[in-house]
Amino acid sequence: MDALPAPPPHAAVRLILCRHGETALNADHILQGSGVNPPLNDRGRAQARLLGARLAKERIDWIVSSELLRARQTADEVAAHHPTVPRDVFADLAEISWGVLEGTKSPDIAKLHTAWDQGDFDYSAERGESPKQVSQRAGAQLFALIDEARRRPRAASGPYTIAIVIHGRLLRILLATLLHRSLFCMPAFSHTNCNINVLDFVTPPSPITDLPLLRTLPPADLAAFAETHFAQQAGHPTSPPPHVRLDAAPAMVNLTHAHVWGGKPGDGILAVPWTRADIGKWTTIEDVAKSLECDEVVTDVGADGFWLVGTLISETGHLVEADADPTD
Repeated sequence: MDALPAPPPHAAVRLILCRHGETALNADHILQGSGVNPPLNDRGRAQARLLGARLAKERIDWIVSSELLRARQTADEVAAHHPTVPRDVFADLAEISWGVLEGTKSPDIAKLHTAWDQGDFDYSAERGESPKQVSQRAGAQLFALIDEARRRPRAASGPYTIAIVIHGRLLRILLATLLHRSLFCMPAFSHTNCNINVLDFVTPPSPITDLPLLRTLPPADLAAFAETHFAQQAGHPTSPPPHVRLDAAPAMVNLTHAHVWGGKPGDGILAVPWTRADIGKWTTIEDVAKSLECDEVVTDVGADGFWLVGTLISETGHLVEADADPTD
């Protein structure tokens, strides 16, 4: 297969975010979450091997996963092609806790989705976690990894690259947070087993501000950009089906957030600024909410901030030999 897309100019850190392979509970439509810890099944191991092979020729400087077995076993297959690369596991990269629903088959989570679709991101299953709680703990950990990567020595050319194996709902929460500054966008992301998402963190100086601020585009241009963008996020070559589409109004609201800039015309790629002040807010749930709700246009991230570019979302071409199931 072709190499992953080249990073933008001045990219300092690249994150390759992947979901773990399938487990027997996935296959049986049993909700896992952070409190259920099964191994990969045969299909999941095959998917993980395909993921490892897909990343075999990519530059990888650090391999990271959650502590959960399904993520660690998937990361093993990536590490098999990069045996000298350091590895770490982090508890704060665990899947969302579904509370009393964990371990149940095909649970009714309609109330959760309804609450989240209406913007109640503090809502959770009984004894479980809310999206806002997960965004805070996992987002803080991700920013810590980025800061550490920026301190580490790297090759003369190319960004320091971290391969991170985590979980389906967590991926939706993190991608919605990082690329849209809004948890409303969780449903727009696909989370196929062993998919690949590439985020590049671009440091000043950069040409990012030459891109259009999406809120300034004419309605027809914005609609066309949105169609391309959400189709890419959902992992479909055309418009995503209704169950992964956002209603028109929330989609426009999130794409016209003050922080969201567009990529090249027609490519659907977003560029989002993160200042050091933004990153510093990822310590409490209340501060996370303030950062996500900020409506001040940012054109300068400062010397210690960065622009985040969603270079590749929901790539699954390497999984042609192993079908994947989207169950959390």
